[in-house]
Amino acid sequence: MRKLLLFISLFLSVAAFAQVDRNDVRRGNRQFRKARYGDADISYRKALNADSTSVPAAYDL
Repeated sequence: MRKLLLFISLFLSVAAFAQVDRNDVRRGNRQFRKARYGDADISYRKALNADSTSVPAAYDL
């Protein structure tokens, strides 16, 4: 039972961490479409700081 609870808590924390990266990339995409390139750059860099292996953030940057 303890192992199951530990697994679930680890899974949920990883899923929540991935959301931050995805939200920053989406924010950057919206800013880019509005021609706010400096703000988009910052959002993509935040996504890369949260997850340095984020392919979408690295590609869009």
